[in-house]
Amino acid sequence: MRIVFAGPQLGAISDLAGALQRLGHEVAAILPFDDAAAGRTRPTRVQIPIAVGSQRIVGEILQASGPEKLPCYLVRTIEPLPPHSAERGVFHSQLVVELARRLIPSPDVLQLCGWETALAPAYIRQSNLPFRTVLDVRGVEAQGSFDGADFGLTGLPTGFFSPGGVEFFGRLNFLKGGLVLANAFSVNSRSTLAAWQGEPAGRGVSAVLAEQAHKCAPVLFPEDADAWDPATDSLIARNFSLDEPGGKAACRASLLASVGLAKTTRGPIVILNRNKAEPDDGVPASVLDRWLAADGRLLILTPREVESADLEAAARRSAAHLRIVRQPGDAMMRCAIAGADFQFFPGVPTAEFATAAWRAMRYGTIPLARDHPGRSDLFDDSALSTDRGEGLTWFVDSSAALWDTLGHRAMEIFRNSDRLEALRLRAMKRAASVTMTSVAEAHVALYRRLGVE
Repeated sequence: MRIVFAGPQLGAISDLAGALQRLGHEVAAILPFDDAAAGRTRPTRVQIPIAVGSQRIVGEILQASGPEKLPCYLVRTIEPLPPHSAERGVFHSQLVVELARRLIPSPDVLQLCGWETALAPAYIRQSNLPFRTVLDVRGVEAQGSFDGADFGLTGLPTGFFSPGGVEFFGRLNFLKGGLVLANAFSVNSRSTLAAWQGEPAGRGVSAVLAEQAHKCAPVLFPEDADAWDPATDSLIARNFSLDEPGGKAACRASLLASVGLAKTTRGPIVILNRNKAEPDDGVPASVLDRWLAADGRLLILTPREVESADLEAAARRSAAHLRIVRQPGDAMMRCAIAGADFQFFPGVPTAEFATAAWRAMRYGTIPLARDHPGRSDLFDDSALSTDRGEGLTWFVDSSAALWDTLGHRAMEIFRNSDRLEALRLRAMKRAASVTMTSVAEAHVALYRRLGVE
């Protein structure tokens, strides 16, 4: 296959592009010129004029080599385009298409990342070009939403400014246009798609995501996957792996010491990694009180200045068993994940669940999660058998169901060292199966479903 990536920066695409190269596919990238590339480019003498409204902006094409000798085409303009403007999106969306049609041999697939190139499918349809398009949706915060009058900058026929095109509540919306007009779009797991199909997580485009869900390819693609490896992580107390798991105990002791939790108790360490968008009722007060009374330890990692009143009060009452770490850095996050016995995921679901659960499992920390679409893509519940599954799940929203998972099942496993170790190793093994190679293979399968051979 011949695959061309297009995005706002190399870091967003290089890992997947490199993995596809290693599978034997022809891969190239189209990127905006960055000052960091100065002195490392080669001129091509190719200049492509792009109409942006009444302006004619010329893109000069330079060549460079990315990681693993990835061929990169860098686009430089005489006058820099404003970083968040309709002009920038119109220019880069058109230029990707115009450069792709000049490449020999022609690409089979355009893999698009970021709102700045999300209108490329519209220009491909306008010109009736044979390229397949896949939009990689990493987030829905930046959508490229502009005043409807800016549609005049696109040069597209007026029919594209419609509910079946780039119009969204009277505005020009690049992301919405890409979702509707691309042949497919990918997200990081079904959990992420399910979260974005509701508000406020969907940031206004939840209905579009639900309507276009038949084109979605959920591909588990953990952020910085290669950097999260307990065998090589320099920020944890001791390295460990599937073959040599003994270092987990040292990481556990280090975590207890670093946050001041009680060292000698009968209960496990559970971490709860909060995010700003989560509601405050993830841990009912009745369950929290029973957990602390049962000698459990809870570590809250939160970006917030102040947590819920129940958690703040419990942290003061039971300082040896509950700690709140505010705005943790990367080292603290890794120390917590490596040292904990379980990680608690009360949200149903969240966009962060897939990556967070994968990281926990990678470090032998067993996920405890409310069941939701996409959960089974990450782990199976171990309730069916003592030698199957990688985590624990509850299936109804009730304090009793949560306590059955947290207070009974998790406690029972923790007190049986053989079962605990077996469950940890199964979680680590499943997480280790997610590599950049597996991510690339999933994308190849997607391209084949779109008719590319």
